[in-house]
Amino acid sequence: MVIFENTQWIPISGILGPAALASSKAGGATALVSAELSDALPALRGTSGYRHPSEALPAGTLHWGVPYDSRWSLQTSEGTAKVRPSFGSVMAFDIEVATEGTLRYSTSITRYIWVVVQGLLWLVVIVAIVQPRQRSRAARATSSKVAQS
Repeated sequence: MVIFENTQWIPISGILGPAALASSKAGGATALVSAELSDALPALRGTSGYRHPSEALPAGTLHWGVPYDSRWSLQTSEGTAKVRPSFGSVMAFDIEVATEGTLRYSTSITRYIWVVVQGLLWLVVIVAIVQPRQRSRAARATSSKVAQS
């Protein structure tokens, strides 16, 4: 007995079935709502911007349910699969033949530059907060020595 079955469930990263494939290329949120997703299979579980697990992937379309970003790529033994929009707002990769695959994110070098700049600015703020206190303590110590003499 099935009390509730969510037939619209789709894994964050998974292989789309033939019915969902046509809808993913049609695009738009309405295509996602009306797509038959029951035959989608989870794949590349645990993938994130920092973790890149590899897994054997069947031929088909790999759905990656995060907002579209051209910096994502699917690296396979056959080469690199290009990202394409899927369901209007997320990503998909077309896999021609069964292969070992890894999703990777290519971070821009400017991100690292901005992280270093932000760290330096925080360092300046901390020094600016601590430095006046040290000067005022030194000034008080000097003035108390002068007053004692």
